[in-house]
Amino acid sequence: MPNQIELKDAEQDQEIALLKHRVEQLEKEAPSADAEMVKELRDRVRKLEKWVWGAGAVITALITIIGLASALESKELPITTEVTSYAKIN
Repeated sequence: MPNQIELKDAEQDQEIALLKHRVEQLEKEAPSADAEMVKELRDRVRKLEKWVWGAGAVITALITIIGLASALESKELPITTEVTSYAKIN
């Protein structure tokens, strides 16, 4: 009977040692895995920021071009000549 108890103790000691080793390995690997994930997420955010900035630039350019084109095609309204002639008189 004491022999069985010693064998069981030995098995449990081996299992405890194995579990401790696995925990140590996981603790060592976790920071590097987290760091890689953080780096990947930051790269993805930077890529999205570039897309947003690019889209903003394109939209701004289009609005500017449309505004200039409409300003070139617009005709002078008759009221503007009346207002300027009234301003010259007074």
